[in-house]
Amino acid sequence: MKKQLLLMLAVAMSLSTFAQKDELKAAEKALKSGDLTAAKSAVDQAESVIANDEKLRSKFYFLKAQTYYDIAKKNPSLDANAYDVAAKSFQDLITYEKETGKAKYTVEAEPMLNSLIGDVSQKGIKEYQEKDFSKAKESLYKTY
Repeated sequence: MKKQLLLMLAVAMSLSTFAQKDELKAAEKALKSGDLTAAKSAVDQAESVIANDEKLRSKFYFLKAQTYYDIAKKNPSLDANAYDVAAKSFQDLITYEKETGKAKYTVEAEPMLNSLIGDVSQKGIKEYQEKDFSKAKESLYKTY
């Protein structure tokens, strides 16, 4: 009885790992093809199960950051908070990789994060010039 229970538990764990990998692969494929809606959907689905998998966490944070960054730049109507989600995901990625000592995606993420900061700063300057001071204040505050 114990052997059967252990076997079923092992099978369930391996299936959940495959599901996580499939969702991340789907997000990666959708990003490459430019389908931001599918990429966002795949990343959002993976988020609920990725917390338990240490191996895929860096890749998840990177794909989430990349997805939301692309949404913010190309199709902001998909998510009004895309810049915020992307920035948080970049920060989570960099923090996680510093903790683990494995900087696999940080090298790619840092220039994207700097670009994101520049974009938000430019957005704030544009809002200020348009005399939308409350939005300008929020955007410029986010850059710090």
